[in-house]
Amino acid sequence: MKEIHIPAIILVILLLGFAAYLAYSASLLPDRVATHFGAGGQPNGWMSRSGYLLFIGVLGVCLPLIFVILVLFIRRIPDQFVNIPNKKYWLSPEHKEEYVSYVSGFMFWLACLWVLFFAGLHFLTIEANRAQPVQLDMGKFMIVLIGFMAAFMLWPIGMIIHFAKAG
Repeated sequence: MKEIHIPAIILVILLLGFAAYLAYSASLLPDRVATHFGAGGQPNGWMSRSGYLLFIGVLGVCLPLIFVILVLFIRRIPDQFVNIPNKKYWLSPEHKEEYVSYVSGFMFWLACLWVLFFAGLHFLTIEANRAQPVQLDMGKFMIVLIGFMAAFMLWPIGMIIHFAKAG
């Protein structure tokens, strides 16, 4: 399970950093925070500062931790529910540990990606609420969104490539 040590440590650092970032930046937000924006970047949804911080904090911490919890159940997933290339090879007793270790590491990396995504959204929310008039920078939003989506799509491709090679 060596493969999960580095992403697990990075995830802990990111989660602590995200929590510290929320605490530090809370004072940068107005009492009434624009939290939802239309296609042109104009705000069309609002929350209280404390409500927003609770919402983004819970999403930014709990959603990534769901992937960590899934790691605890990887060994218990019945083989018939596993869908990977060369399934018989990777789920054989002599390779199952490598399979579990690899998937676990990937789940931790996915959790890291989600933390970074929510940190990016929080940054953009702060910037939007500090602008006069309040407006989301759609260019920066698209960079965050496309970057997240590209990484999110590369994640399963990396797993498929890894498991396509048997031995």
